[in-house]
Amino acid sequence: MSKKWNRDNSIMLSKICVWLFAGGAACCTVFLPSVLDGIVARRGLELQSGRLLVMASFYSLLIPTVIALFSLYRLLKNISRGEVFYQQNILCLRILSWACYLAAVICLASAVYYIPFGFLAAVTGFMGLILRVVKNVFAEALALKQENDYTI
Repeated sequence: MSKKWNRDNSIMLSKICVWLFAGGAACCTVFLPSVLDGIVARRGLELQSGRLLVMASFYSLLIPTVIALFSLYRLLKNISRGEVFYQQNILCLRILSWACYLAAVICLASAVYYIPFGFLAAVTGFMGLILRVVKNVFAEALALKQENDYTI
């Protein structure tokens, strides 16, 4: 007896994933100092000076991460209620894109001491751009929907 996959299941899976990412971020927040201490102990003292920079970068990235997770969850909640082309969803997408841009700036600054952060900066910046385009599509769809609602 298999249950068919539908829209509600998909939205629920997405909400669960948001909660899992939030839990993962919380765990990383708590255990980052211990993990970095273990890496420094294995690698030697040359990483000791970079430990503080890595922690500063990571904890700074938590700000856009938390903002993005809250906005994404609110967007999913609205969609699950059937409110797709809705002004609040456009705001959620705008906030998500700015969170990506903020993460890109933090990663770009962190690339000064660890080059792979430059790759993360490019990826998060590109994701911000994609979200801006989707936000603009939603805004146009909402305008068309409102225009159609007023047409007799």
